[in-house]
Amino acid sequence: MFGIWKSKAPEVLKYDHWTFEQFECSPNEFYNSIEQELASRKLPGLTIERIEHKEGGILSAKRDYLRIRRERLVFDFCLAPFGTYWFISRRYSLIPFTLELWHVIAVFLLLAGVAGFYILIFGLVLGLSIFGGSILGIALLMRNLVSMGMQDLDAALLQIPVIGVIYESFFRRETYYREDTRNAYVDIVDAIAKAKIDALVQQHGAKLVAYRDETPPSHPTVMALMGGLLKLPR
Repeated sequence: MFGIWKSKAPEVLKYDHWTFEQFECSPNEFYNSIEQELASRKLPGLTIERIEHKEGGILSAKRDYLRIRRERLVFDFCLAPFGTYWFISRRYSLIPFTLELWHVIAVFLLLAGVAGFYILIFGLVLGLSIFGGSILGIALLMRNLVSMGMQDLDAALLQIPVIGVIYESFFRRETYYREDTRNAYVDIVDAIAKAKIDALVQQHGAKLVAYRDETPPSHPTVMALMGGLLKLPR
């Protein structure tokens, strides 16, 4: 409603584009090769999915993209024909977030409703005691998800509208480990993607027509969010 639950579009940090001729390949072959390689690496907190983007307007055809996500860092890959040519595109992006006043109000109203339910069931004193204990337990759990080996739950919470913003703003501590694993994730996906592109080209005997690095100028919002700590794929 009014865009409240709509996910924000990723802000592109880096964009690469390869154009080939004498080449033909199923996009699924390329996407599957990356998916299988990443699955064998068992990277915690990683989600992989196929998404569709329209080529143009509402009635236009759709193209499948491979999306790899960890925390709010996203890689989107596309392999598609263009006339007698083929191209591969790669976008490395950040899904932005902002803490709005309505986020806090929504959570406050939710908690007030839960507290009222506890009071209705258990009475004022016992109900508030159970409610307080529950909130404390949930807060401690959220504060220590990674140290408890719950990286997948940590990743899932980040993707829940409203809850993800509250979790990241108040409970999810920024640590050296998180910074290090973000950089490792970027390096690993970058290396795997380059290796798979090279293997695909050699296997199908493609000829590289052009490579373009269309990385946009550094966005001040992105740099502020990431603190300038993340490396871009080279």
